[in-house]
Amino acid sequence: MLNNLPRLPQTAVDEWGFTDESTKEEVIEQAAGKIASAGRTGLSIQKYKPYLKALADYRSPLANFFTQAAEVMAVNTYLGRGANRKRVREVAKTLKVNPRLAVLNFADAFKSLARFQKASRVVLLNFYGEGEIDRLEQEEQKIFHEVWPLWYFFAFHPERVMQNALEECSRESLGLLRKIRLELRQRLKRISSADLQVSVVSESLPWEGTPALWLTIDAHYAWDIYGALPSVLDAISEAVRKVKNTELRRYMLEFNYPEVVLVPLVRGKYVSAVAWRISLSAIIERGPSELGWWNYAQHQIPADSLSELRLAAWEVPELSGAANLMQSTVSLFYIAGHIRDFGRLPDLDEQGVSQLQAYLDRAVKRLSEALQMALNAETELFDSFNVLSEEELDERPALTQAVLAATNLHKLILPSDDFENNKTLHLGELTEWADRLEQAPSLALEASLLWAADVLDRAEID
Repeated sequence: MLNNLPRLPQTAVDEWGFTDESTKEEVIEQAAGKIASAGRTGLSIQKYKPYLKALADYRSPLANFFTQAAEVMAVNTYLGRGANRKRVREVAKTLKVNPRLAVLNFADAFKSLARFQKASRVVLLNFYGEGEIDRLEQEEQKIFHEVWPLWYFFAFHPERVMQNALEECSRESLGLLRKIRLELRQRLKRISSADLQVSVVSESLPWEGTPALWLTIDAHYAWDIYGALPSVLDAISEAVRKVKNTELRRYMLEFNYPEVVLVPLVRGKYVSAVAWRISLSAIIERGPSELGWWNYAQHQIPADSLSELRLAAWEVPELSGAANLMQSTVSLFYIAGHIRDFGRLPDLDEQGVSQLQAYLDRAVKRLSEALQMALNAETELFDSFNVLSEEELDERPALTQAVLAATNLHKLILPSDDFENNKTLHLGELTEWADRLEQAPSLALEASLLWAADVLDRAEID
């Protein structure tokens, strides 16, 4: 069944037969470049494409696992007590029996299960009730959680004797996570203070289908959040290192916390629904000082995740300026970085140059919109600063610091000192600009945090 899945009718996919539902997008594009009719997919394939991709990502490693598992089980029957294990493994190696590969494929299927269930739900709701689908998904998850540890210990430690393998394998795997959680909470408690609280708020909530470990960093002043980031990331890394680095540890972390989400709060509420989303493996392997600038980019929290967290928001209209400054600068940075990648393209022919220019024109339009949004936010900040007297400014140091940061930011986000937003930029100019914009997100974050602190100070006084 896993190797011979039922397919959609050919006419619903591509009546010419050049593509089917398993064809990758890049292959369709290549075929479309040679044959005008290729890639003209039907409505059904467009509707079911997300489901079919999720099915392929789940089915492929699972099919590989079942093929490899039989070989591993056959070999492991000879690795019991009293066996010449060295000789058995030598023979298994010549037969290309690889237990590690079987464990890897089973793990990949496990990691793809949540996305497959989410995509399947859209299809199954046409035939089954939500309650029945929920029951099926919970049963699937339960089976994987029980069977994977069993398979891991059987594949890697066939010589071990267990009275109750299901219970012992599960206890050893979950005990590893329990030790990490306890260590992390203790370390976060030591970081926290009266003005800074770091807490674990969820260990099961996914980010767009990917499991994640969610923490909040709640500070009285927004800039303290940014200053606390290295200590929080260090605490996460050291908590994980408290457990011996084994394949079991790696797999259990990949299943449960492949990503860490850090939600910034100011005085118990979020200013903007954004968070840092960082790969746990990057935190462990590199440490805060070695993480690239892209790890510190903030992302919009998915609406469903935000609802599950039940966090309160600051309902202060004046905060929109600080949020717009941050959002527009990050957008500007990403668009410019995307355009910069075109500088690595090989020499293009006349048609290629024409197509690239058309794409650049659309990208530059989005770039121009983001730049204008950032400039408008800066103007709002500068205007609020310029109307104040020296005595008033003395009482609002955060606003003064925000203006200084925004002034430095302004020099970076403009392609040139005499730049006009309607000016056409060539690829070389865009590439040079993108290089300078690498420093922009950190300055924008500093300016927006200081600006938000000033707004909240004034809101509390009023």
